[in-house]
Amino acid sequence: MVISRILSTFAQHLSADAGFFLVNPLTTMFLQYLKTLLQLILAPRKAWDDVAEDNPSATLMAERGLYPLLAIMAATAFCHGLYNPDTFTVASSLMTALAQFLSLFLTQLIARSVLESALPPLEADRIAYLRNELVPVFCTGLLALINIVANLCPIELAIFWFLPVLLIIVFWHTTDYLFIKTDKTGAFMGLLTVLLVIVPVLLNFILSLVL
Repeated sequence: MVISRILSTFAQHLSADAGFFLVNPLTTMFLQYLKTLLQLILAPRKAWDDVAEDNPSATLMAERGLYPLLAIMAATAFCHGLYNPDTFTVASSLMTALAQFLSLFLTQLIARSVLESALPPLEADRIAYLRNELVPVFCTGLLALINIVANLCPIELAIFWFLPVLLIIVFWHTTDYLFIKTDKTGAFMGLLTVLLVIVPVLLNFILSLVL
């Protein structure tokens, strides 16, 4: 509750101080998207409760929240040139940026498609069908934040390869949001882990080899 109020107050003051730019609907929704991602990190249960209450459009959240964040993530791939100018090449940084962008872009498309057909048998309430698409949109955004931090870090740390595993905590709190049946929780967690942890890693690896 306190975290949510602090983030809401921060967003309101930021919008008021920045004038028209932040009053723009596109920018406002992007800030709302970032606020939700921060909530998912700090208080995942409360974050999903807020998402359930607001009931945002998955399409709009992807177009005005996730995709701009993926573009920012791709841009940060060029930061390695600031730390290693001797080995920096525009071509290699561009390939890295494309691999990161495409891997997460495809991940959320694949996840949304699979969950649309795979989740209904696991859910106890049909209303959850309307919420299925939002989970990949927000969870992919968390992966993008991890990549951004890794791109901005001046040295490569092995810990960044393990951070996506922490998403399992976020996955666990989606069980109530999606009304997952108690006896189906294990299957649900396994499905999300494959779709939103293993798939993006494999896609990034394959695209890095191809591009």
